[in-house]
Amino acid sequence: MKTKFLGAGLYVKECGDGPPIFLLHGIGADADTWTDLMERLGGRFRMLAWDAPGYHRSEDPLRPLTPLEYGRAAAAVLEAAGVARAVLVGHSFGGLVALECAAAAPEKVAGLVLIDASLGHARATDAVRDATLARRIHAIEDLGAEEMARARTPELLSDEAPDRVRDAVERIMRRVRAPGYISAARAIHDADELSHLTGSGAPLLIIWGGADTVTPLSEWDLIRSVRPDAETMLLAGSGHLSYLEAPEAVAVRIGRFAAEALEGL
Repeated sequence: MKTKFLGAGLYVKECGDGPPIFLLHGIGADADTWTDLMERLGGRFRMLAWDAPGYHRSEDPLRPLTPLEYGRAAAAVLEAAGVARAVLVGHSFGGLVALECAAAAPEKVAGLVLIDASLGHARATDAVRDATLARRIHAIEDLGAEEMARARTPELLSDEAPDRVRDAVERIMRRVRAPGYISAARAIHDADELSHLTGSGAPLLIIWGGADTVTPLSEWDLIRSVRPDAETMLLAGSGHLSYLEAPEAVAVRIGRFAAEALEGL
């Protein structure tokens, strides 16, 4: 499926039939990172996964998007797909997008699954957040996607991750383009999703890798402190890409959560 947001084309990968689940990837990925999960759940659910603006098969945004605009773009995909309500699954930067979508169009969100999610960097000091943004811009503009993928992949996975997962992560990251990556990095730099997290009444499942050093367990603890009603799943040995290191367990848990959240649709 293809649609547009602010004049730029968006690609949406689709499979399966049933109540809808919308998958939102992280800053160094694209829709193909969800292939395994889509195959596991496609027999019971309608699975949608976008290439975010500026990623893989989607067109580059005409300018960097704000956090709110990412949320509106996700809502526009659901509207174009004819989806009244869906469970949103967001990994890392995709978690930020899921929360922005829930704030922009709460009527479309039946439930939220946040996997090693980024809540944005607005709560950090200016020096820390500016340095993080500068490192990301340097990585994509000066090193290039291939070198960035080689350097970054080991940081995203635990030491126990199989080679096939490492190869897939690096292959997908090599496709990252500067306009999409920098736009996403600026949105992370500017965002603070805590207000959206506390303001959303949608059922919430949080999944985290216990060995994640990118969005550490302090973020997991923060989410649990403001949403004590949330369901939780801690994958003790997994890194930041926990859904790729423990695919079967994650698929089972998301399937159970989504079936309850989407009951009657």
